[in-house]
Amino acid sequence: MRLTKTELNSVPIYNLSSVGKALPLWVHDKKSRAGKARAKLRPADAAGEHVEVIQDLFFPTMCGKAKLSSDGETLLTTGGYPPQLRAFELRELSLKFERHFNAEVVDFQVLSADWKKAVYLLADRSVEFHTQFGKHHTTRIPVHGRCLGYQPETTELLLAGAGPEVYRLSLERGAFLQPLDSGAAGVNAIGVDPTHGMVVLGTADGTVQCWDPRQRSLLGAASPFAAIDAVDGFGGGGPAPAGGLHLGSPERSVTSVRFDPGGLLLAAGTSSGHVALYDVRSSRPVCLKDHRYGLPVHSIKFHQGKCVSADAKIIKIWDHAGAVDASGEPPTFASIQPPADVNGLCAFPDSGLLFAPLEAERLGAYFIPALGPAPKWCHFVDSLTEEMEAAPAAAVYDDYKFVTAEELGSLGLSSLVGTKALRPYMHGFFVDSRLHAKAVSLSQPFAYEQWRKQRVQERLGAKTAGRIAPVKKERPPKVNAALAEEIATRERQAVKEAARKAR
Repeated sequence: MRLTKTELNSVPIYNLSSVGKALPLWVHDKKSRAGKARAKLRPADAAGEHVEVIQDLFFPTMCGKAKLSSDGETLLTTGGYPPQLRAFELRELSLKFERHFNAEVVDFQVLSADWKKAVYLLADRSVEFHTQFGKHHTTRIPVHGRCLGYQPETTELLLAGAGPEVYRLSLERGAFLQPLDSGAAGVNAIGVDPTHGMVVLGTADGTVQCWDPRQRSLLGAASPFAAIDAVDGFGGGGPAPAGGLHLGSPERSVTSVRFDPGGLLLAAGTSSGHVALYDVRSSRPVCLKDHRYGLPVHSIKFHQGKCVSADAKIIKIWDHAGAVDASGEPPTFASIQPPADVNGLCAFPDSGLLFAPLEAERLGAYFIPALGPAPKWCHFVDSLTEEMEAAPAAAVYDDYKFVTAEELGSLGLSSLVGTKALRPYMHGFFVDSRLHAKAVSLSQPFAYEQWRKQRVQERLGAKTAGRIAPVKKERPPKVNAALAEEIATRERQAVKEAARKAR
């Protein structure tokens, strides 16, 4: 078995969902030689090329959301097409059951400690309640939903979407209650503090609103873009310069919110690719983290003392409690760039295992030993990573060779610059290993003969090095042989006397 390993800041990251050889992102697996070779392999041989943490951990086209049950025994994932739910029993490392929906799942929430009670918000404005036997009840909301949240203290389900209202559905009474009016154009994210129950809303107007669920009143609001504009030099929270982003526009909205387990820190992700970390007692952010892709941050988790945030291109793990770096941001601990767009994030508690729903058939699974050990249900991952640490590191890509511009000219391949045969990368190019071997053989026709002679000499030298060489006796000179013998005797006596004094 082999795992694909990447490393950033001396932090190794193992891709548990990779298959076969390491391939560049621009090479599609079905068109590559590795993919064709795997298609011809027998199932038994192909199974030995990769590690399946959980069997059948894939969807027909893509995966949208992934969440763990509170007891840590079941992984619930949604995807398509067709829209469906797949539940995996982690102790058995296999699929437990699957269910299908009439519309795409926008968001879902597990209501019980296990998987038996859950609610699903669908793209057709319907809300489905599922129990152990299947669908229990269906209701609808007036607007297209974007997010939902659950408050266990009051057993209220919070639903929001393309409108200012946050609809409150009491699961105890079985009826809708008076909604919360945010006054915004829409609500993109809902968060419930696990300690004191405060509700936070991420709005489409670019503000973060905190609500008291007991009195259903607004406690306060803050704008992450005010701090972002101040850092970028735009001024204190006003509109951006001409041609830039403006408050209230779709480009300046809060797309995700998350409380830390302690209940005092609040992270808000924005549509500009920033994460603002707040102390709930202050309206000014403690720090800002920029993903530098300009894409909305759709998922945030607090995991093992680190903050994990994700947009469509990258998953960043950063130390929110550490000192800022030279750029004024919290230092990046590690980052993951999957081969497809990221749709969500799921972190297994008290471990270094992360799941990432992707715009691909296979669900992304990554193991970071620096964050924590592997879970008990996949303890074999620890031994695999230890074996890889002891084994020598392989090349970056198996079927491609990296060459600089000078090496490209010496091989006579400069005319291929700008074609599909070369892929620019950093200060050089990636070229197919077969093409590189042919170019070397043509540019240096006698290189093989020289290499062969050198190898023969090295092998002969290795064989003769272990033999006992014959002792050659020095012949006395023909002139003054007696005097030479006397001088040699004196030298030997002097050496013995010096050795005796040294003791």
